[in-house]
Amino acid sequence: MKNYLQKNAKKYSKRILMGFISLLILGSTNISAQVSFTQTLNADFHKGVYNDLLVSGDNIYLPYQADNVNNWLTTTVLPQTLEGHKAATWNNRYVYVVGGFNDLTYSSSVYRATLQSGGISSWTALNSLPLGLRDHAVVIGTNTIYVLGGKDGTSIYDEIYFATINTDGSIGTWQTASVTLPETLWGHTAVYCNGYIYVAGGSNNSTATSARSNVYYAKVLADNTLSVFTATTSLPQTRNGQSMVINGDEVYVLGGFANGGAKTNTA
Repeated sequence: MKNYLQKNAKKYSKRILMGFISLLILGSTNISAQVSFTQTLNADFHKGVYNDLLVSGDNIYLPYQADNVNNWLTTTVLPQTLEGHKAATWNNRYVYVVGGFNDLTYSSSVYRATLQSGGISSWTALNSLPLGLRDHAVVIGTNTIYVLGGKDGTSIYDEIYFATINTDGSIGTWQTASVTLPETLWGHTAVYCNGYIYVAGGSNNSTATSARSNVYYAKVLADNTLSVFTATTSLPQTRNGQSMVINGDEVYVLGGFANGGAKTNTA
């Protein structure tokens, strides 16, 4: 499996993504962790799951090649072939890849690479998760990385693991949080925004095409542990395998598939 880095990414234009059908904005503020949905009208992007997203100004777009984008460059490959793994960045310097499935086993591996102007460094193996997972959610707060839920070949999990990120990008020992997700989940996504972690969508059963619309949030406490998760306004539609990204104090949920397996380009 190869990883690819887009050269001159700033040359992406609004033409890559003409707009959005049903853009749902999960708005949050510094005052309250509750969220509400605002629906806009324009949209047009490829249906599918697990699309990485870029935010620039008031625009959200998908990093795929178009007529006005230069050629893709090959960068450092992952240490193993994976699917269902998750990635997160910290301090605009390090990228982390957590868990996944390599066609034989569920991986507990955690890898880190340094972001560089010409790509990324070689991957370094860090402290492994307590168990192998895929389709979990990974989110990074101020200096802590959290892994929420996920599944393996036999079970779906609600456990949350977290580890401190050191200044050199290494991580401490993984700890099990004293709180869990309100339900077992896989295929969900999570973001950190204004001191809270938000979890959206996913599924709590083993049916491959199942999806839920639930949204939960928890406060990140002073010691980087979490408060109990609270349910907030659900997504207007069920979603699994969607992307979720923040821009300022707004959270965007895009794409994925609905309950029953139909891929969607609503957001």
